[in-house]
Amino acid sequence: MPKRRRYYGRKKTPKQQRNSVDRISNLPIEIIREIHFRLPRIDAVKTSILSKKWQSIWASHPRIFLDEIDFGADYSRYSVTDKPKREAFLTYLIKSLEIRQKPSEYNCDVDKLCLRMTVENSPAELLVNKWISFALENSIKRLCLSLKTINRDHYYLCGFAFCAHTLVHLIISDCEITNCSFKLPALKLLFLFVVCIEDDDFKDLIAGCPLIEQLRIQDTKKLRTIVVSNPNLEFFGVHLLCSDGKIRVESPNLHSLEFISFSIDMCEVEIASMTTVRELTLRDAYDPETLIHFIEKFPLLEKLIIDGYSDLCEVEITSKPTVRSLTLCNINDEDLTLFDWDGDDLKMTWMNFIDNFPLLEKLIIDTCSRLQKLHISQPNLVSLVLKDSIVKWEARINSPKLKSFEYKGGLTDFTGIEDLQELEFVLLYLDPLKLRDYYYSWFRDMLESCARSKHLSLICDIEEVVLIPVEVTDILPVNDITNLELEIISRHGTFEEVIDDFTWILPDLKTLSLTLGSTTKFFQFRREEDGELSAEEVHKPKPDKRVSILRNNKLFHIIGNEIGG
Repeated sequence: MPKRRRYYGRKKTPKQQRNSVDRISNLPIEIIREIHFRLPRIDAVKTSILSKKWQSIWASHPRIFLDEIDFGADYSRYSVTDKPKREAFLTYLIKSLEIRQKPSEYNCDVDKLCLRMTVENSPAELLVNKWISFALENSIKRLCLSLKTINRDHYYLCGFAFCAHTLVHLIISDCEITNCSFKLPALKLLFLFVVCIEDDDFKDLIAGCPLIEQLRIQDTKKLRTIVVSNPNLEFFGVHLLCSDGKIRVESPNLHSLEFISFSIDMCEVEIASMTTVRELTLRDAYDPETLIHFIEKFPLLEKLIIDGYSDLCEVEITSKPTVRSLTLCNINDEDLTLFDWDGDDLKMTWMNFIDNFPLLEKLIIDTCSRLQKLHISQPNLVSLVLKDSIVKWEARINSPKLKSFEYKGGLTDFTGIEDLQELEFVLLYLDPLKLRDYYYSWFRDMLESCARSKHLSLICDIEEVVLIPVEVTDILPVNDITNLELEIISRHGTFEEVIDDFTWILPDLKTLSLTLGSTTKFFQFRREEDGELSAEEVHKPKPDKRVSILRNNKLFHIIGNEIGG
């Protein structure tokens, strides 16, 4: 085994230590507000004790998040035992509103208000209305309301909430909307979740939003007919609870559609502008006829997402050469083996479905199980993401133009990665504690397969920082890896431990970006006169930002990914 590396960290000068407190007090307003935004809300409130400046800035923060769950109450399920917690939350609402209504030297305009709570009585209802009025009076742009009541099925939302000339985003959950006047001239985004609204009220609401661009309607009660003709509408998503609904979208610039738990036999759908639709999402479709109907309905479709379906191998569609991006989530078909008249095997798998898209450039397979083998050979594929998908035997990747590969899952045997000449970005999510038995040899083989990529990133969700313990002596070093990004989400160790106990397996390493918890440091490696490698902390290099699909389980989360370059 190669010798352990020496670690040279940078020490703070006495001057830096003396000035650290003053710097906190004198930070610019924009930075203090960004710190408040990034901290958990409970911790952000505690920063008020740092100084009067911090206290005043927190009281005038433009983004307000008020959630009873922060006080321990369960919004999703009402319980009498949560009453003291809700009373404490109401007290907090009263005091916070009083502080914000006082004169302030800072700008008090409200960018965003999110209020989620259970309204138990008239005083609580009055307090909700006061907060909404305060936000409207201070030029609010984004309003999110989740309001439940124990006295009736839905909380009645007062009409003044729909008269806002500055409001751009409006998200409403668990409320009733009826007999209101709607004046939302600047609104661009409207989401309705579990809202009780009838056809005539919905018609008036849409008419009051002439500039709307994104509309989502999900699990609404009493709504049966949806007619939308707003000229700027680009996204429309829907899930109707009724079985005899009617949907007509006449907007000429419609770009993206999403249908949830849908069947063409249960709801009449008419899309006037079929040639403008580029993105289609189908979640929990009832039958293959529904999938086929929507996929073939739009001739210029470029992006397709199918989430939650169990008979994909039965979906027979004609070739869709326009589709460039395909996402398959929660597909649980088992590979089928049929026999022709001569007794030869005829494999029918949902992977055959992918072959209907010959010009595919981006493929995401997320939480798909019961696969025997996985063979990816699309000639134009540039980006491949495999997340939590069980492949019993092997995964073979033969796409010659592949540049980005991200993987999170078990000990799947991959072949073909080492032969990909254009592979640049590799991102691996590792959990050694769940993969103990054969993890170390598999991990070593994965590193060797990806050694030729220009940017290699590892993200580990573990309780310990040692990826390869000292007692593991049968693992050979991996050559040709010069730049590495390593992030260990749970910090229970030091940077020195990671460098000493892990990087020995990479004798050619030159630069390392190492993140423990929320702290990131950058290191360069050099070879001493005695032949031993040593690590020295350096200033952060300029990042090369790219899109990571899996990070934090959110699509399109940007991370800096160049290591040293």
